[in-house]
This record gives sequence, structure tokens and C-alpha cells, in this order.
Amino acid sequence: MSAKNLAHAFAFTLCLAAVLPLGPGACAGRPDGDVAPSADGDLAEAQGVPPGREGFKYPGAAARAPADVEPGVDSSGREPMAEINAKVIEELYIAQGNALWAVDSQTAAHYALNPDQPYMNVMASTGGYIYGVLSDHFYRINPDPNSGPGGYVSLGSGWQGSEAMAALSNFVYTVQGGELWKTNGLTGDTVHFGASWAGTEALTAGLVSFVSVSVPYVFGVQGGSLWAVNANNGAVVSLGSGWEGTEAMTFGNGYLFIAQGDALWRYRVASGVTTMIEGYGWSGTEAMTFRDGFIYAVQGGQLWVTSPNGGSVSLGGGWEGTLSMAARR
Repeated sequence: MSAKNLAHAFAFTLCLAAVLPLGPGACAGRPDGDVAPSADGDLAEAQGVPPGREGFKYPGAAARAPADVEPGVDSSGREPMAEINAKVIEELYIAQGNALWAVDSQTAAHYALNPDQPYMNVMASTGGYIYGVLSDHFYRINPDPNSGPGGYVSLGSGWQGSEAMAALSNFVYTVQGGELWKTNGLTGDTVHFGASWAGTEALTAGLVSFVSVSVPYVFGVQGGSLWAVNANNGAVVSLGSGWEGTEAMTFGNGYLFIAQGDALWRYRVASGVTTMIEGYGWSGTEAMTFRDGFIYAVQGGQLWVTSPNGGSVSLGGGWEGTLSMAARR
């Protein structure tokens, strides 16, 4: 490894795994030419193609053909098979048109938690609540079907035009007005957490485990690059470029899962190793989340469940026009 790359490797490790009280500008600036780990564990200059992705095409992942039977929906393709009086708090929540649906992650049986609400283009979950922006207001939503109208609590206004949202450990991160904001999901207190986020294509968050610590991070795709923001101190590091056209992203078990073009990619955050796990069928992905070891996504009007190693099964159709989704955490 060259002296230049050795210096970059040290800086990347320091920024990504830092638990010292670095200031918000310690790794900020997001300059062109940042480096990210490549598939062989070394560091490679970001040159338009995310390191480790060269040469992939169709790796033989299982086809994403719809199942012959669509569990969770009746012959109309829309109504839940579950009894109407059997409503419980579910694992998945999907905003489609003016409705917020509660969805069973195994059967896709669903009911409208709210059948008539403004469009919710961004959504996230933490602390057992669902968070989203409706019109101009930032809401905390109680997923208990017995909570009624009181289950919607406004945490403030001025959020119209929000582009993306992620949540972790009772904090919600939202891109709005070209800025990244951090909101306490219990109190509504909001602080500015970063500039230059206009045009964000996807946002997610998760805990990254290192040798002796776990560090909370917010991950975003913006300007064709993948960024990691330390949720403790706001330090920012580039994880590589070449992510233009990203449609959805989620985090689970130390990995980012990114739908870009017609492919689904798996990115190991701690090492930077990037692998195509499905080479086709992902164009037009409308929303994505992760729960109980599986990826859930809406694409082509279908709700899909996907293994982190590739292989997808349809849980049912009728999901055209999905705006956002979240797994309850």
C-alpha cells in the first residue's frame, strides 16, 4: 500500500469508527476524491464505479417472478384476508396514496391504519413509533390500531418538501430544504445536522459494529456518492461514488442494501466490500426496508421479500403507487 493510500486508510478508519468527541466538521466537506474500501480490503480511489463492483453482471440470483398465489390478498388483489376485527400492531407500514397500511411481514395480510390522510412521501420507524411528514407537519404515529386520531402527534410544522427520512435510537433524520435535520422523536426537538443534501436519493440508518464498539450511522446517497454520517457527532465520510440512479436503500445486520438500476447491491459497511446479489428485476423500486433478517421492497406493484444473499418471493400485488414504507422498530 502506498504512503498516500495508507494515510487515506487511517483517515477513513478514524472517521468511520470514531468514538472520540470529534467536531461535526472533523470529516466534513465531502471533497471529491475521497476513498473507500475496495472488495479486497485495500483502498481504491473513487472513480465513478463503486470499488469492488467491476465485472459483475448476472450472478445467478433467483428470478424475481411473482408467486402463483399472492398470500395476504384476496382475488381482488387488494383487501386483507385477515378478519377485520383481528387488527394488531404489524411489522411493516406502507404509505400508498391517501392510506397508511399495516402489513403482516409473513402473510402480507393488511388493514388501513388510516384510510384517509395526506400523502406521506417519507417514513421511518424507531422506538415502536412510525414517523412521517404529512403536508407541512412532522408526525409521530402510534401504530396501535386502537389509538384512533390521538395516535397522530404533530412534532412541528415547516417540513413540506421533505426528500428522505431515516430513524435510529429514538432520533429521526430528515432531508428537507437541502439540509439534514436531527429530531428527537419523543420531544420534537430538532437540530441542524448537515448542509448540502439537496437531491438525496436514499437515506437509512443503523448501528455498525467494530471490534469493541458499535457506532450509529446515517447513510445517504446524494450527488452520486454514498455518505456515512456519524450520528453521535455529525462527522461525514465518503464511502465511494458511482451510485447515481439509486432508487432505494436500507440497512440490516451491518450491511447496506441498495437498489440501483436493475440490480440490488450489498455493501458491508465495516469493510467496504460490495457485491451484486441480484442482477435484474429492481428497476422502479418504490420503497425498501429491512426486518428480521430479510429485505422488504415494493417494485412492479408487488411486495417482495428478499434474502440478503439473493432470491426473492412475492408476498402479493396491488401496491402500485407506494410512496414510502418502514419496518416497525
